[in-house]
Amino acid sequence: MKRKLLILIGIATCALLSGCGALPPASTEFSGFVTEQETGVLPEDTTETVEATETVETTEEPDPEGTVRTTAEDLKKLPAEIQEVFFGDGKFYDTGEKKEFTWKSFQVTDSYDGISDSVRGGEFLVSDIDMDGEQELLVYLMPRDPERGSIDGEVRVFDLSKGTVYTHPHPFRGVKDVYENGIVGGSSGANYIHWFRISYDSEKETETMLAYTEMNNNAPNHTAYYIGDKETSEEEYYDYSRQIFDEQDGHDGASQILWSREHLSDIIDQGRS
Repeated sequence: MKRKLLILIGIATCALLSGCGALPPASTEFSGFVTEQETGVLPEDTTETVEATETVETTEEPDPEGTVRTTAEDLKKLPAEIQEVFFGDGKFYDTGEKKEFTWKSFQVTDSYDGISDSVRGGEFLVSDIDMDGEQELLVYLMPRDPERGSIDGEVRVFDLSKGTVYTHPHPFRGVKDVYENGIVGGSSGANYIHWFRISYDSEKETETMLAYTEMNNNAPNHTAYYIGDKETSEEEYYDYSRQIFDEQDGHDGASQILWSREHLSDIIDQGRS
């Protein structure tokens, strides 16, 4: 009985302090995010009282050398037609859903339960992924309903082709690593890692496999290595993997483009307010 009473007291105290489960207040600007979190006295803290107005400074690990982090400013590099999708009422054709949408009306049908969910844009990446001279936008999709996770982990690539904006679906881990020279690294399963190039022509998406590895489920200690569609040795595979990042003339290795730390929908909401 005493234990239940203590739990109830703890819940009531937490509610009064407004500290349980509350999101920290945040301020956003188009160039990035600044988050300040006010702190109060921690439960059962008998050592030191923290002033309620004191802010906690958080530091982020610097990006690895040879990488470029996507930011909100990179959205300005996109073709005007793609920008209009997010900061206006522009339409696009989704090759996964086979329908035309605006960003506000966009819904994705989960392949497992068949339920359509409206979406928010999470982390994003801006890059000329198909090397056609125009920037594309890769967006990590999140369900608007935080209780649902059916579309979590899916990416849409927004590409302008012949005056129309098309979106192409990918699993997140399938286009996880993107490089300045258009090489994409990803995985379609725990036993399958690949490096490839993507090209777009309206609704059509073409993938050209450069190299990949595949683990043999019947022989767990054996991994097969391929260049193109021909099996090769592990040494030749890694030699080739290093070479494919040095394709740009005068470029000592292609920089990896990192996904943003911001969420696209937060930037959109800020830009429209």
